[in-house]
Amino acid sequence: MGSPINYPFSGLTDSLRDFCNSYYLYVNKLIQELLFRATKLISTKESKACPKCNSDQVAYPLETRGYPGDSIKVAVDPERSILGLNLPTLFPLQTAVCGNCGYTEFYVADFKKVYEKWRENTK
Repeated sequence: MGSPINYPFSGLTDSLRDFCNSYYLYVNKLIQELLFRATKLISTKESKACPKCNSDQVAYPLETRGYPGDSIKVAVDPERSILGLNLPTLFPLQTAVCGNCGYTEFYVADFKKVYEKWRENTK
């Protein structure tokens, strides 16, 4: 079950001591589970821990490449074209990869600009 708890007071019956010990271990396990789940709400790049397996073997930042020598980018298309050309604004992606299970997340470094550009183009 776990190591017994040494209470700073005497007079507990064995059954009450066993109950308190079991309850303590249950609450401790519950707290650990809640802390593990809370780390899943934080991005891998911030927590430096994998949200899938909780490993600390996370490689970040990595460049994500498509064509040789070019990185994959998030494109925000303009609402109106300029001289018939529909040129998007491009934002490079950064990648975090877990070295234990392979879980992968992608991030845009300048996420505020992505949102501003998107709002500007969807009016």
